[in-house]
Amino acid sequence: MQNLSLWKSLNGYLHDAAKSLMRGFACNSPFQNIRVAMYRKAGVNIGNLKQLGGHVWIDLWGKVTLEDGVLLAGHSFILTHNWIGNVKIAPVTIKRNAQIGLKAVIMPGVTIGENSIIGAGAVVTRDVPDNAVVAGSPARFLRWNT
Repeated sequence: MQNLSLWKSLNGYLHDAAKSLMRGFACNSPFQNIRVAMYRKAGVNIGNLKQLGGHVWIDLWGKVTLEDGVLLAGHSFILTHNWIGNVKIAPVTIKRNAQIGLKAVIMPGVTIGENSIIGAGAVVTRDVPDNAVVAGSPARFLRWNT
């Protein structure tokens, strides 16, 4: 019985290591099709994207969904866990045709609405409604995307 427990533990470790390796390849690949394929293999739900920029870090602790038409600029982070203060593991959803600027950070539990625009360098800590333009750290509403 103890061997079965050890096997389950080892199997879980190897699965996590494989996901981490795929994320590393995805994040650092110069080719978008490889980035998308590796993140899909690692468990990210990805639709038909406009762009998945280079060096995008997608956290794999929780579920991440990128719907059709999403543009995610390079060096951005999508986080699904936070160990500071209260431990939080929560899914992130980026809805159709949303655009995420360079070096933006999306925090755990956030949903980005359809056709929304997130400014470069923004730290998004709250849900963003459909058709909104937000920017800043923390991200604040600027105007409606018309």
